[in-house]
Amino acid sequence: MQIDLSYNSFTGTIPDVFRKLKSLESLNLASNNLIGSLPSSLSNCSMLRVINLRNNTLSGEIDINFSLLTKLNSLDAGSNRLHGAIPPALTLCTELRTLNLARNKLQGELPESLKNLTSLSYLSLTGNGLTNLPSALQVLQHLPNLMSLVLTNNFRGGETMPIDGIKGFKSLQVLVLADCALMGMIPPWLQSLKSLNVLDISWNNFHGNIPPWLGNLDNLFYIDLSNNSFSGELPESFTQMKSLILSNGSSGQTSTGDLRLFMLTRKGLRYKYNQASSFPPSLILSNNLLVGPILPAFGRLVKIHVLDLSSNKFSGSIPDELSNMSSLEVLDLAHNSLSGSIPSSLTKLTFLSKFDVSYNNLTGDVPTGGQFSTFDDEDFVGNALCLPLNSSCRKKDSAVEVEPSHHTKNNETLVAFGLGTAVGFVLSIAYVIISRIIYPRMQEQKTTRA
Repeated sequence: MQIDLSYNSFTGTIPDVFRKLKSLESLNLASNNLIGSLPSSLSNCSMLRVINLRNNTLSGEIDINFSLLTKLNSLDAGSNRLHGAIPPALTLCTELRTLNLARNKLQGELPESLKNLTSLSYLSLTGNGLTNLPSALQVLQHLPNLMSLVLTNNFRGGETMPIDGIKGFKSLQVLVLADCALMGMIPPWLQSLKSLNVLDISWNNFHGNIPPWLGNLDNLFYIDLSNNSFSGELPESFTQMKSLILSNGSSGQTSTGDLRLFMLTRKGLRYKYNQASSFPPSLILSNNLLVGPILPAFGRLVKIHVLDLSSNKFSGSIPDELSNMSSLEVLDLAHNSLSGSIPSSLTKLTFLSKFDVSYNNLTGDVPTGGQFSTFDDEDFVGNALCLPLNSSCRKKDSAVEVEPSHHTKNNETLVAFGLGTAVGFVLSIAYVIISRIIYPRMQEQKTTRA
């Protein structure tokens, strides 16, 4: 028996009428305007496999007797106003595979008993008030089937990422620890996560160099390290990432079904993905302190869709080899110290929909043709570039060439006129002198001789 009343405009509380619904297997009340607490009579539905209460305004604590719900496979109560602690009795649901309690007001530490959820493959606790990240990771590392772990916007008390003591997560494909105000460096235990596809630790306070081993994880194809304080040069291993050269990630993907993974970009936009393979192959390293050149070997990454190196301290030229990144959709190099010209070969990137090189030290002509005809002037501001769209720099250059010629011609005319006038004046004076002074004297001398 199933009840699906999702995506309506129902208001009020959920009636506590489930005591006699012994055969109920699925309850879906998602995306309504329901308020109040969770009905305790749900505990009597021993056949329940799916509970979906997402996107309502439910409040109170999660007060359900989970010991009676041993067949529960999926619990989604995300995007409500539930508060209190995560109930330790959840661990009695040994068949639970999907648990979404994101965007509530839950607080405290993860119960240690959570490590008994050995069937759990997807866990999202985004946007709560959880504390003690080292303890949480110590607990969750015992879940052998965990494939997606999303803990964004928790642990915001200035906690430090644990460097050691973590040895599990062998099946983990998606790890999101964004916007947690975490400090420290990228922990070395991450290099043992051989199944990892997606890593997002953006919007934290991490520092230090990016470790070269990060680019050696064969299945990793989405990396977001943006909005931290990473420094040093890019590791050469980032130009050799197998999943960005040969494929879009590993073949064994896990779907989160009707759930969504929310990825926060640097401009505040949210993108929704329901499985790891949906993420666009990306290197997002913006808003850090990275230095050195942009590696020409990035051209090898023919499967990458997004390369964002903006707001760093990169210098040197834009490599012509970037034109080999045939799947590239976003190339953001804004706010660096790049110099030289924009390679005209970049017009070969037929999928390029966003290109930004604003606020660098670039010179020369902006390439024409291909996708470059779709970019705005704002994508090139803060440089000494000649924009093809309005040809303003060429008109200016043309005017500079014509004006001297025009003035020169006028000056030559004035000079010629002045010289002619002067010569005429001199000849007139000479005529007066000859006719009135020299000529009479010559006549007197001629008369005297006669």
